[in-house]
This record gives sequence, C-alpha cells and structure tokens, in this order.
Amino acid sequence: MSYDVYGVGNAIMDLQVQCSDDFLAENGIEKGIMTLTEPERQKTLLDSLSEHHVHHCSGGSAANTIVGIADMGGTTAYASKTGTDAFGQQYLDEFKALGIDSHVGSSNGDTGTCVVLITPDAQRSMLTHLGVSATLSESDICAESIGKAKYVYIEGYLFAGKSTKNAALKAIELAKQQDVKVALTISDPFLIDICRDDFQALLKDRSIYCFAMKMKPLH
Repeated sequence: MSYDVYGVGNAIMDLQVQCSDDFLAENGIEKGIMTLTEPERQKTLLDSLSEHHVHHCSGGSAANTIVGIADMGGTTAYASKTGTDAFGQQYLDEFKALGIDSHVGSSNGDTGTCVVLITPDAQRSMLTHLGVSATLSESDICAESIGKAKYVYIEGYLFAGKSTKNAALKAIELAKQQDVKVALTISDPFLIDICRDDFQALLKDRSIYCFAMKMKPLH
C-alpha cells in the first residue's frame, strides 16, 4: 500500500476541558503554549475542574494532521509509541477506524496525555506528559513504508528529546535516500529556544517544507 503522508510524532491522548483565563493565572499556567509536566499535576488540575466536562480524543501535533488527511480521503501511516493501557488501546482503535496504518507496537508504560485547557477566546494551553511517546527511537522508523509515501511529516516536538530526535532525523534521512518529500512542523514557540541549531541546520536544505506558527525568528 502506498501513502500520501507518513507521519512521525507523539501519540498523546488529549483531555480537553474549558476554563477561564483566571483559572490559568491562578494555577501559573502560561497561556497559548505547551508545557511538559507530570500526571500528578494534570490530575490536580482536572480535579479543580471536576464540574466541567472533559472530552477525550486521540491527539498529538503531527497526529492531528495525519487524522485530518485521513478524514479528507488521503492514505496515511503514523509512527508513534502508545502504552498498553486503556488510553493506548483507544488511540490505536481510533486510528484503525480512520484507516491510518500504525507500524509501532505498544510498549509497557503509560500512553502520553495532554490536558488541553480551552479559554473563551478559543486559545488552548497544554500540559503534556509524554509517557512512552518519549521512547520512540530510530528502530521504530520503517524504511519500506517511507519509501511508499509521497511525503514524510515530522513533528517538531520530537526534537526536544534525544531518542525522539534521532527517530525524526532517521525518518528524514530515509526519505531523502528514497526521493520522498519532507515536511517539518515547528510545533511550539518554546522549541525555537531549545532546538534552534537543529532547525537551522535542517532548513538549510531548501527541499524541506516548514510549517510554523507565529513565533520567535530562527535568526
């Protein structure tokens, strides 16, 4: 089977809940960005919002794009790590229902989660626990599947971790070897501060498509 897009990124179960700007301020949450955190912190915040509805949805920066492409009739595959817990099974079931191929088996541990706090202006502020997503490695990248794709889509968040960064670079290398186009999303402003050199080196290659929000300049 050939693919329109082969994605590489985190597998995150989103826990979406509406809140006020005051709630963000009271809990020291920086609005509009993603912050890495631990499950205990997430639980404390959700407990504070216990009277609010929490919507569960499989997510992740690159995953959302892959789902969108599948919804529009595109053929896709996604390389990510899920845990053997209920969230991991839900994640894989949702992707299977959309016809998205997954080439990475489940791992012992917790599936990544993200508390998505949505304020009345529709801005989202995220608290993310990566779980087993952080263990995605070069060995999880399928050269054969990349060779069957028109594009490889790389999630910028992967560059924040050593193992996941190596997985992203491996996917880019395999794509170039097989004349597959590469697209990179610089997923969040904080990545510019910690991954600037990596992104500058990659974007010297004018064949790589780059997607970015309004953020700090690379230079």
